[in-house]
Amino acid sequence: MSRLRLAFFVSLAVFALAGISASSAMAIPANDNFSGRQAISGALPITVAANNIGATAESGEPDIFSNSAEKSVWFSWTAPAAGEMVIDQCSAGFTGDENPFIGIAVRTGTTLPALVLVKETAGRCLLRFHANSGVTYNFQVDYRSSEGNFNFKLRLQAPPANDKFASATAIGPALPVTQNGTTVDSTYEAGEPASLGGSSSSRSVWYSWT
Repeated sequence: MSRLRLAFFVSLAVFALAGISASSAMAIPANDNFSGRQAISGALPITVAANNIGATAESGEPDIFSNSAEKSVWFSWTAPAAGEMVIDQCSAGFTGDENPFIGIAVRTGTTLPALVLVKETAGRCLLRFHANSGVTYNFQVDYRSSEGNFNFKLRLQAPPANDKFASATAIGPALPVTQNGTTVDSTYEAGEPASLGGSSSSRSVWYSWT
């Protein structure tokens, strides 16, 4: 009787382990590795549902802004025309953390060892890059140790109406003045004062008052 019971328990344990192994394999996102990157297309802006639950860092995967990949997933997109693009994960609805640390990188190339960096950021939810027509770009997204569902978002850059000096928003003249504004997608304009951040970091908008 003891032998039969022991054999029965061992059999259950084997089936249980097999079930755990199968569940773990099924949980890994299809675009976990570079070779399985998810191709996205369609009219801009593009939003695709994604997740990094069970995602891993594969051997040879590049760092993102000196941060080693932990739970990265990959996407690819071929630019139909040249333009200034934005990967916008600020309102991606990530379920794994209210304030996640995210790394985003844009790379070209068809194999992992031959990837060429275009642009990268870490700790910021927006990444701008210039796209050339007909070029395929690979997007590496890593929420570090956090796992969850999210939306991957790609859109055209859309600077505010008063992004340039010549189109400054007139305010007043009555005081006090309160004017809503935004610097989202604002850019550097050639000739702007260096104190505004210069070509690498200027995010200025303009107002005028007489």
